[in-house]
Amino acid sequence: MLADGWDATADGALLIEPAADRWRSLIDQSWKVHRADAAAIRLRSQLGLPTDRPLIMSGHQAILWHPGILAKWLAMDAAASEMGDAQRAGRAWVVVDQDTAEASPIWFPRKGDDGVWRRDAWRWSNELEGDIPACALDAQNPEPLPSLAGVPAEVSAGLGRTQEALRAAARNDSMASQVMSATNELLKGLAQSAAIVRATSLANTDRLAELVSSMQSQTERCVTAYNRAVRAHPDAGLRPMLADEVQDRWELPLWRIRRGRARARIHAEDLPSIPPGELAPRAILMTALLRSGACDLFIHGLGGGLYDRATDMWFAEWMPDVRLAPTAVVSATLHLPLADGPAPSRPDVRRAIWRAHHAAHNPAALGDVQSQQHKSALVRELRSLPHGSSDRRRVFDRIQEYLAQWRRAHDRPLADAVSEARFARSQWEASAITHARDWSFPLHGRATLESLRDRMVEQFKQ
Repeated sequence: MLADGWDATADGALLIEPAADRWRSLIDQSWKVHRADAAAIRLRSQLGLPTDRPLIMSGHQAILWHPGILAKWLAMDAAASEMGDAQRAGRAWVVVDQDTAEASPIWFPRKGDDGVWRRDAWRWSNELEGDIPACALDAQNPEPLPSLAGVPAEVSAGLGRTQEALRAAARNDSMASQVMSATNELLKGLAQSAAIVRATSLANTDRLAELVSSMQSQTERCVTAYNRAVRAHPDAGLRPMLADEVQDRWELPLWRIRRGRARARIHAEDLPSIPPGELAPRAILMTALLRSGACDLFIHGLGGGLYDRATDMWFAEWMPDVRLAPTAVVSATLHLPLADGPAPSRPDVRRAIWRAHHAAHNPAALGDVQSQQHKSALVRELRSLPHGSSDRRRVFDRIQEYLAQWRRAHDRPLADAVSEARFARSQWEASAITHARDWSFPLHGRATLESLRDRMVEQFKQ
């Protein structure tokens, strides 16, 4: 199982699968195939990538990533550096710009006057509408920051740096490019740069044209194999494509992208009327295309590691002659310093709630064994009497009276148990913020990010 045994909730947790010491061999084997493959070299050339060395690739949507995504860049950088001058492995990052624009808002924590942490948002862009991809939206000057009262100093500083980086990148040709340029600025001094590939640029490659041609000539085979792979991997969160044999209507794993308009799903009958430059691959077609020649190792996060299992199965059935580069999975967890202690577990919360309720009826829950024994004796007497009898009712009333007296005598510890349950519940609810792992990486202190980088580098030096 992917990431089996890895605790993604633990602060500082780092995941690398397969282990870092196996990467060189995987990359070497893939490069041995791709450097002799004219189509693979042509694909790299068309994407503006180096053709004289192995390539390590990763990518993500055009957003200010959380540290789990940053870890992919750091792993790419560490692995490429470790391969040394002899092989001079290249680095490439794919901006998934055909995806919907998720760049705004940028969430951050704020403590209210009541001492409770809450999520707040800086909506730096007002251009987000519907299903418009980031590549189809204009770059813009970021909106002003909101009031930062109650926001930790390092988070405030991170928001300021992010605003400046977005402002400096406002002349880019799209929101996707703006966000990636800002990200590159925020990465300076933390990791080396990488060649940037826009996912929409795949529309200009011979490889996508070849795959689209195969979809046209083998539509049913392509879609059937795709759906079979998706259904075999439900954890990937992928949706099967429409396959209507009666109406001869087949959805394809492509988007139609047009400036300022929502992306549109494509069906086989639509292809002749769509300019090739408006085509963009959907998730697993995109990574399959890149792994078919553009790189020698593709680094996924947790989600991509799941869905590319479907990719492998799909291509093994639909395009068995295409050899895909190996993949790795990398992630990390960093928490902002918001919590006073560890988050309570769900069982802890349930136990506290159960104890508060149970204690009102069972003295043993508060350690009063003698009173519990007295109650138990009354319950045994009750059960020995006939149902509906006056004697049974009398004993029942005695039990209730005894418990009422006991509660009055123990009102303070019972109130404490209720308070503990409420506190545990509030801590559990607050932990969604205080122990969140999805804050944008610039909101973390530089020393924290450098520590993550250094730990990543150590993994690849072992």
